[in-house]
Amino acid sequence: MKKYKILATVTFCVYIALITWIIVFKFGAAIEPDMYRTRSLNLIPFTNTGGIGDIMDNLLLFVPFGLFLRVKNKEHFLINALIMLGTSVLFEAVQYAFALGACDVTDVITNTAGGLAGYGATCLIYRIFKDEDKTSRILAIVSSVAVFCIAACVLFIVIMYAIGHIR
Repeated sequence: MKKYKILATVTFCVYIALITWIIVFKFGAAIEPDMYRTRSLNLIPFTNTGGIGDIMDNLLLFVPFGLFLRVKNKEHFLINALIMLGTSVLFEAVQYAFALGACDVTDVITNTAGGLAGYGATCLIYRIFKDEDKTSRILAIVSSVAVFCIAACVLFIVIMYAIGHIR
């Protein structure tokens, strides 16, 4: 296996762990007895959301997902789109099943749209640079740096919250 594919796979695993921690555990260390414990279901899109900020967060959070899927599975747009949709539905179902927050169709739509945006941007990058192998290598490196920077920022926020500098 090529080194950039290993790098992309490791980074993808870190990314999945990170978004699971953000979406399911809400930045917490574990599921705590008093953590949210809300079981709500919103099937009407774009109502009762956290506003445009929440929508943008969901979009941006899933852009790397589309990028990684395009790098790993180049040929099958429909399969990749279904993976994005299914992953988003799974996150929402887990939140609902374990009463960890609201299960919201808006989140499914915006998460999937973010993944599709990342997938589309990656397809555009491949078209511009034409060399499949070189482009995959560059995307693996750039996405790895981005995911690890995001993880560092999230870790910084958690540490600041834990020591009381953020309320």
